[in-house]
Amino acid sequence: MTDPIKFIKFFLIGTLPIASIFVPYYFLALSVGEINIDRVIDKQLEASETNNVLFRSGLNQFAFPYKTKLMKRVKPEIVVLGSSRSTQVRQQFFQKEFVNLGGAIQGVTDIEDYVIFLDDNLLKPDLSILFIDPWWFNEIVSENGGMHQLEYPNGVSIDHLFESLKLLKKGNWINLAFQNNNQGIAAILTEEGYGPDGSNNYGKYVTINGRKSDVQFKDTIMRIKNQKYPFQLINNPTPDLVIRACSAIKSINQRTNNLILVAPPFAPTVWSSISNNSELSYIDEVYYELEQCLGFEIHNYMDTNISDDCEFLDGFHGGDTTYARIILDIFLNKKINYPFADVKFLQTFIQNESGFASGFTRHQSKKFSEVDFLELGCSK
Repeated sequence: MTDPIKFIKFFLIGTLPIASIFVPYYFLALSVGEINIDRVIDKQLEASETNNVLFRSGLNQFAFPYKTKLMKRVKPEIVVLGSSRSTQVRQQFFQKEFVNLGGAIQGVTDIEDYVIFLDDNLLKPDLSILFIDPWWFNEIVSENGGMHQLEYPNGVSIDHLFESLKLLKKGNWINLAFQNNNQGIAAILTEEGYGPDGSNNYGKYVTINGRKSDVQFKDTIMRIKNQKYPFQLINNPTPDLVIRACSAIKSINQRTNNLILVAPPFAPTVWSSISNNSELSYIDEVYYELEQCLGFEIHNYMDTNISDDCEFLDGFHGGDTTYARIILDIFLNKKINYPFADVKFLQTFIQNESGFASGFTRHQSKKFSEVDFLELGCSK
């Protein structure tokens, strides 16, 4: 086309309808926290404790890029690492600046990527606590150590638009976004998500109107019996994954002043089901092999005798009261010379929240009153 005026006309005719859709959607996605994770973190860190901004994306479930950017911003002296099982450790448990990277580590690949992250950003926490899941070393569950987690987008696409529109089936998140300060469509819809310290906050889940996902631990026990995720069977830990993890953990140990390794807890009823299943014996073997390779102890709380079923969110996710008990026990009874646990707060918190799975969250909002949501006969 040689006529520039005609070219401009055709260009505008072609692009204006697209722009009329994507420009407004870009600003909508930006305002609800589905793009530009740095802006989300800005909003979280600027908010006061009484106006806690929670974050959970409805479109991107990868925690690693979010949690590592949060750590880079805060530069904490204390970090917790692990899967979603470790997300109930709170800033209030410690006397120094803290970030919970729970959810960022889904397998051995993420441990290796975390070492690279530390080096790239010249970070060296004073204390690192790594909660190690046994299925990270099961090649059926975690093939090749898991995938590298994708970055959050800074722009929108046609797929991004369509996926967000699909979520309107779960609730009018556009309208709800004007009613609360949370970021990410999932957090807007559920009022649950990561707080500014990176720990996870459960709201509706523990209330009378919460989703019934693991009543009486039946779902978890069914997974164990039917070899469903993450309880697929394997004869022995996958050697390559143990070797890679051992090397990465040694690297973390060189990049932190103090490293504590923990085998996280199962609800006692669930642990009974696991320990009575000889085909899951690889779970114990994982920690033995790692200790032999690393040369230092992994504190084992799988069969926890300091908590009970009522303090669990489901069969293998302990609540914050359970994790307060674990942190207190580690620093009081494991001969760890580290002074920054807030022992007085932990003792008071445990006394006040005994029998509850969401002690911290339920005090942040009166509308999230915890009930016997797992139908275990717990007095709440």
